[in-house]
Amino acid sequence: MSRLVNIGIVRGSHGIRGWVKVSLLTDDPDRFALLKKVVVEKAEGKPGGPGELRLEGSKKHSGNVLLKFEGIDTPEDAAKLKGCLVRIPEEETLPITEKDTYYVYQLEGLKVFDAGGEELGILEAVMSASGNEFYVIRSADGKTEYMAPAIKACVKEIDLERGAMTIDKAWTT
Repeated sequence: MSRLVNIGIVRGSHGIRGWVKVSLLTDDPDRFALLKKVVVEKAEGKPGGPGELRLEGSKKHSGNVLLKFEGIDTPEDAAKLKGCLVRIPEEETLPITEKDTYYVYQLEGLKVFDAGGEELGILEAVMSASGNEFYVIRSADGKTEYMAPAIKACVKEIDLERGAMTIDKAWTT
């Protein structure tokens, strides 16, 4: 199977028929209605989870989504999925049509260089605060952490094929 992409996280059961409440890790809650099956697994580093599940239904609900999986028919069954990630194969992600727009999973793990070609480290995470995104970059030796704003003035180039990002180091903290 190809690389899996996280699109939600189960927060708990909902109702008496086995539905689960899922917090979104995607910008498009309508995408769940297009899916026939997903992979449901424990969060990274934790073993377990039921694996591939077929979807019987999805509904938007208070900024989240409710999902009904085949074979999950009671609140007790649904409660066992709490904390699990809802994932899809990378090839099932929706295409991005905006220029200079990327999925988080595409950016995490990129090697980050300054404009002079010096390697600063690996893009470890994309974070949000007060409506702004920034990149957390960790040096190869793990001793230095940089924060860089996700803005055009700072980010000079993203080359997914090369697995690299070039930034203006003057913007980092």
